Order: sequence, then C-alpha cells, then structure tokens
Amino acid sequence: MVMFKKGEWKLFGALYSSLFLGMAMPNIYVVQALFFLSRGISLTELGIGFAIIKLFRLISEVPTGAIADLYGKKVSIQIQLFFYSICSFLFLFVTRGWHMYLLFAVEGVAGAFASGAYEALPYEIAKKAKRTDLINEYAGKGSFLREVAHFISYFGAVAFLFLVGGETVYTLLGISFKGLDLLWIPTSLGFLIAFVLMFKVKEEVVPRKVNLKQDFIDTYRVSVEGLKYAKSHPVISKLFAASFFFAISFFLFDHHVHQPFLQDLGFNAESIALLTALASLVGAGLSLIPKSIEKRFKTEKHFLEFTVILQLILLAGLFFFNKIFAFGVLFFFIYYNIHRSFREPIFGPFKQLFMKDEIRATIGSVESLIISIGGIIFLPLAGYLVDTYGAINTTLSAFIPLALGLIVLYTIKMNGRVNH
Repeated sequence: MVMFKKGEWKLFGALYSSLFLGMAMPNIYVVQALFFLSRGISLTELGIGFAIIKLFRLISEVPTGAIADLYGKKVSIQIQLFFYSICSFLFLFVTRGWHMYLLFAVEGVAGAFASGAYEALPYEIAKKAKRTDLINEYAGKGSFLREVAHFISYFGAVAFLFLVGGETVYTLLGISFKGLDLLWIPTSLGFLIAFVLMFKVKEEVVPRKVNLKQDFIDTYRVSVEGLKYAKSHPVISKLFAASFFFAISFFLFDHHVHQPFLQDLGFNAESIALLTALASLVGAGLSLIPKSIEKRFKTEKHFLEFTVILQLILLAGLFFFNKIFAFGVLFFFIYYNIHRSFREPIFGPFKQLFMKDEIRATIGSVESLIISIGGIIFLPLAGYLVDTYGAINTTLSAFIPLALGLIVLYTIKMNGRVNH
C-alpha cells in the first residue's frame, strides 16, 4: 500500500511536515486552565480572554486577508505561526489578567492571518501544478496527520509533566516556575518548527491591487446577501439556530470548564492531561461510527436528534450521580466527544445540502459569525458560572441550550432524505 500518490509528496511534503511536526510537540492546551488558575487568574477572566481571541479575530478578518492577497497564503500562515510561538513563550511570564488579555488579543489578530489560508494554499498549489486530483488526497491525509499529531502531542504533554513534575518548582533566570508552566516552552517550539518548515513550501504569488475600503464594502455586501438567504430559507435558518444552541452547550464544557470539572473529581495536572489524551482516542473511535449507523435512521435530522437526546441523558445522569467518581470519568469521555466527533461528521455535510452554490462560502461564514458572537458572550459567562457555582453545575446548565436545539430540530419537517 502506497501512502502517497505520485507527485503528492513533492507538492505537499513541506505542508505535511509543518502540519505534523509542529502540532506533535507537547502542548499546554490540555491543562491550560490549570496554568491560569495557578497564576491567580479566575475562570471568569479566562473566559473573557477566550472571547477576546474571537473578537479580535473577527475585526481583523478583512485587513489580514489583504496581506494574503498581497504576499501570499504561505506568508499569512507564517505570520500566524510566528506570533503564536512568541505569545506562547510570553505566557510563561503572565501574572495579571491584563497580561493574558493582551497576548490573547495578539493571538486573535494572528489567527485571522491564517483564516482560510490552510484550505486555500494546497488548493492553489495543486491547481497551479494541474494536479487537482490530489486536493482530496491532501484533505484526507491532512486530517489524519492532524489527529495523529494531536494524539502524540497530548501524550507528550503527559510525559513532560510526569518527567518534570507539574507542581515541582524550578528557578530559571532568577524566576520561579512550576513544571506545569514550562509546558509553554515546547508549545512555543512547536509553532516555531512549523514556521520554519513553511519556508520550504513553494507558492507563486500574483498580488492583486488591494483596496481595503472596497474589500470592506464587498464583504458587507456578500454578508448581507448570505444573512438574507439564511434568514429566509426555511431549513437553513433553523439549522443555524440549532447550531448556535449546540455551540453554546460546547462553550459550557470548554477548556475552562472541563479541566476544573476533572480537577473537582480529584485529578491533578498530569492525570488531567492523560485523561484528555485518552479522550482523544475515544473521539477518534466515535468519529468512525456516525457514517455507519446514521443510515439506520429515517433521515440525517433524526440521527442528529438522537445525538442531542444522548447528551441530555448524560446530563441527567450527571445530575443524579455526580458524587460517583466512575460515572464522572465515564461522562467526561463520552460527553467531551459527542459534539465534534459524533454529531459534526453528519451535521456539517447535512447543512451543506441546503446551501446555495453561488454563496455557499458566504453562508458558511454567516454561521461562523453567529457562533463567534455566541462565543464572545458565553465563554466569559461559562467562566463566571464555574467561579460562582462550580464546574458540575456549569456543565449541567448546558441542558437548556441542548433542549432548545432539539426543539428547533424537531420543528424541521422531513419525510425522507435529501438527495446528496
């Protein structure tokens, strides 16, 4: 069995290497909330920080897109990776909430530089080489390498914490750090490695004349068109509403909720990293199930309703059995993965069936905008709820948006499957 088709590695080898080696480094994100808590930063403040990332990414989309048009997608991706590397290292020295907010704002702007570039760059490379037959190959292998890299990264973080000791204190340059803090160093190094490897990517850039004023006007025009279509379409409007409610439920179990949730169960940083790594394996397994079982349901919509009901049952179980340690662990493994690994493989393509081809990307952007606005509101709220009422009660509050999303799905009348 040949891993790569003829000419594939020549076209995409540098991209594959950057994607895999950069993401495979031990990463602090599996215990990020614990780091900020150890620095005296509340979960409410952390939630505000996550919202700042989304806010600055939103307001930077158009001007950073102009950079990609002028200098190429590769440069845009490198700008993101470079600033992610710098910010990750500087997080080592964060001691105040405003330090964190400043770095998150920079990360938000940096993230906007690469928005869409990771998808567009391989497409343009393949099109230039007249090998569009390799585009799907890249998409499939890129996704596989990403999952493998995450798996290696998570277990690398576990090994790192067990090696240095999460609570062990070290003195560097006259400054005291815990072993947990030092995870920012391999995190920063991973982004730096990806940044350097991107220099090997070959991209021919034909810069277009940039007019920021016109870009804003054009973006506004197509956004309004997409909004009108989404609002008037009887199915898309409801699917977007359901997607919004599901996203809220996801925000209510994001990093700054599920990590304290596990901490409340008695796990330390090393154990939380290990559990998250194991959960990624469960997620990989769950992601293989939907395609094989969803056809047993009358329509895709009915399968989606099933996934929501499953989440509601799990939350009901958590309400009654939250004192039982084994149930708490089982709940984390399953609930953590249902949204992205069990529902999204069907929900994403299902939404595409109802989108108008001419403005498909714009309609998708409308959904992203709606969810981003939800994140700006509910990520800080989730942090506040954990600080005030605890991680378990915050997780249970997701029952409300999930129930609302289920009701919205139920109102969509479907007697048969939509032609694909």
